[in-house]
Amino acid sequence: MRALAGEASYQLVRTSEDTPLDPQSAAAYYPLRHRCVLAHMLASKWWRGYCVNKSRIYILTLMFIAALACSVEMYDQVNAPMAAGTVRLWITATEMGHPVNDLKKEDLQLWIGKQEQSISVLAFNPPEPLKVGLLIDTSGSRRAQWPGPEISLAPGFFRQVIRPGDQAFIIDFNTKPLIDADLTGDLSVLDHGLERLAAVRPYRGSALYDAIEAACDQREAGGPTHRALVVITDGVDNSSMHRLDQAMVVVRRTGTQLYVIGTVFEPFHSESTLSRSALEAAYTLRSIARATGGRFFPTSNKHEMESGFNSIVEVLRAQYALEFQPAAVSPGKKGNRIEIKCSRSSVKVIAPEEY
Repeated sequence: MRALAGEASYQLVRTSEDTPLDPQSAAAYYPLRHRCVLAHMLASKWWRGYCVNKSRIYILTLMFIAALACSVEMYDQVNAPMAAGTVRLWITATEMGHPVNDLKKEDLQLWIGKQEQSISVLAFNPPEPLKVGLLIDTSGSRRAQWPGPEISLAPGFFRQVIRPGDQAFIIDFNTKPLIDADLTGDLSVLDHGLERLAAVRPYRGSALYDAIEAACDQREAGGPTHRALVVITDGVDNSSMHRLDQAMVVVRRTGTQLYVIGTVFEPFHSESTLSRSALEAAYTLRSIARATGGRFFPTSNKHEMESGFNSIVEVLRAQYALEFQPAAVSPGKKGNRIEIKCSRSSVKVIAPEEY
């Protein structure tokens, strides 16, 4: 059974027979502080009703619950969200094509529009959990090449990129986005989702923009989280209810980076050899990836797609979290333009174009 992405009943956890309940998601459903209150109520009823003469045990129970509540409070403070108004960007720095991991915030200048901003934090590969989604095009235009090479390549990708505390999900789309594997850190669940997806017969039109919006909304994080979405598509959209610019508003709001693997560029020797429709698709896919600080990988075979997956793993594990509090600007419907300059001329900084 596959669920529509974005359905209210699947926003928290899936409990269908083919998708095991994710313990981490279940924990999110019942926050620890709420469990403490529930435990206190149950303990009070139990001890007061049945252990009237065991006041010492009752007191010890309350002390234990109080200590647990304090530990939860300390956990909340350590993992506190960013200060109100703080903006976080994920950026990549390269030199001669190789990642740079020794930048300091003094090495960078950040501009929002014409206003220079003060960078408060620049941290290389911080410990925030990674939430990565795989969004796969299963519209009729891919019928001749299905199952695509991503079915056999994705398990290796997940094993390289998912670490303890990280989570991933899989969604495929034609005219509607469908959940194949809900957000989980269990690699076997992801493998099972890919196995089921391999048996799907691509058909109908393509609602690419709606799918991007739904995937970015899927499991929106409540705290500091590194969010990335790998999109595998031919770039065709003929069924979306939303425009691309509307979908990109959601992408910016969730702080998601898009890494797009194009599937119809065969052969891709140069853009001058592409048909008009393929050229338009390439332009669109490159634009949406660049706008988020991600990358576009045109592919024509399994080897090129594998190279794209490997590059995405390398990028995701060599990024900086940059934080600042905007001065004299406020995000508009189309976002605010971002420009980052590095004092080291040989270093190239890749960042979202807007926030």
